[in-house]
Amino acid sequence: MAAILDVLRVLGSGQILDDVLTHVIDSALKLTKAERGFIMLANPAGQLEFKTARERGVGLLPGTSFATSLKIPREVFETGKRRVISNLSDDPGHEATMVAGIRQVICTPLRAMPTQIAGGRPIGVLYLDGRFPSAKRSSATLDSLDAIATHAAIAIESARLYAEAEERRASIATCGWLR
Repeated sequence: MAAILDVLRVLGSGQILDDVLTHVIDSALKLTKAERGFIMLANPAGQLEFKTARERGVGLLPGTSFATSLKIPREVFETGKRRVISNLSDDPGHEATMVAGIRQVICTPLRAMPTQIAGGRPIGVLYLDGRFPSAKRSSATLDSLDAIATHAAIAIESARLYAEAEERRASIATCGWLR
């Protein structure tokens, strides 16, 4: 509950989107005890792209591609259903991820209110993984993670709508329609 309240406090503070995403991942890592966390958002073509990557206790992971499962985030994005895998060797098709040492994955959709924003379709995913069996997977932890993801999705969509409105306003002002 404290993790959810902390995320709500930050999301409501009007910080810039990158700071919000960083805080969301750090909160998710702290909550679940996962080692790494990623936020992947859909681009206009509907493909997932890495937006933020963090490692618990280290901070920002540089780069734009990482040794992670790509199958799981795509599945979660397409189905809108959370996936929790305690041991990737029990789930076929993750050999490349296992070579990188990853054994556990928790992935939840970033979806704002189901019938309102983006037609209920996820806008991306919150992906957490690790090499060691330390991640918490209790139902309370996973429900809290889903709540964090929902609030993050709302903040992301709000930031996108705000940016679009600012672009329109700037475009109108450039044309001389506003004085």
